[in-house]
Amino acid sequence: MVAVRACGICGTDLHLLSGELGEDRFPLIPGHEPWGEVVAVGAEVSGYRAGDLVAVDPSLHCGACDPCRRGRGNMCERWQAIGATRPGAWAEFTAVPAANLHRLEPGFPSRWRRWPSRWPAPSEGCAGWTRARTSRRSCTGPARWG
Repeated sequence: MVAVRACGICGTDLHLLSGELGEDRFPLIPGHEPWGEVVAVGAEVSGYRAGDLVAVDPSLHCGACDPCRRGRGNMCERWQAIGATRPGAWAEFTAVPAANLHRLEPGFPSRWRRWPSRWPAPSEGCAGWTRARTSRRSCTGPARWG
């Protein structure tokens, strides 16, 4: 469970809210570019603990279809996404599979807090996730829910 500290708004969110994605996806909590603090972990989760700052990879790959087996999770035949097909992060808390978390170094968020208050802050989730992702493959296996 992640306590959301910030969640960006991007073009995908605007398309979702305007109904341009072709499916009636509501009721749904949008928000797919979050970062926050881990506040609880499941009994089988290792590598994360309460207090860790994390960025969230919103893509949920099945890990079993042909594109996933070839390392192309972005082409997953059963693709899901936090904030697009599953409850998202425009909320106080969001549930995220551990495989979709990317630890942020402790000083990362404080650099963004200097953003001028009259302007919306950029999404730290997108920036943090992109930074963390450069050292990992895009399809690391199936997302585990429950």
